[in-house]
Amino acid sequence: MATWSSLAISLCVCVCECKAQLKDLLNSYYPIEIDSKRTAEEKLPLMVEWWTKAHTLLVQQRIRKDLLQDVVKESDAMLRELYQLFFDHLQEHSIHLLIFSAGLGDVLEEVFSNYMDFDETGVLKAMQNILKIGFLNDKVEERKTSYLNAYDIVLVKDETMEVPNALLLHLTSTK
Repeated sequence: MATWSSLAISLCVCVCECKAQLKDLLNSYYPIEIDSKRTAEEKLPLMVEWWTKAHTLLVQQRIRKDLLQDVVKESDAMLRELYQLFFDHLQEHSIHLLIFSAGLGDVLEEVFSNYMDFDETGVLKAMQNILKIGFLNDKVEERKTSYLNAYDIVLVKDETMEVPNALLLHLTSTK
């Protein structure tokens, strides 16, 4: 969720009060997200609550679609290999996937904007639920802040797909 705070701030469309509210949400919910003593089951409803509140704040800012192009083009992340199982499960359940890759600026613009619902005048009117997971494996201390700002979940030195697959299986399971 730190990503959304960064987005609003970098677009300079967010009033000071909104910036403060986004930072308050970050300060309240981020410690829960990284609390190793809490289970995923305890965290998930609180993370949804966080996303919902942050999305509502951003929609209230009337962020314009045309301002997002530069922000998306400047994204700096990489696509990992061996995601076939993950991709197949997403497709099977009609779940969209947002991928950031430094080399695909034009594609990123389309992928990113497709997850935001804009009205006929180009003003943001709603957000879809998006969860961004970053894999940070090298230069951890140097890159940690940028990853925390760019992703909802940051996995440090985790070469597995255990967390993304556990989340996906939890979200798609029938209860």
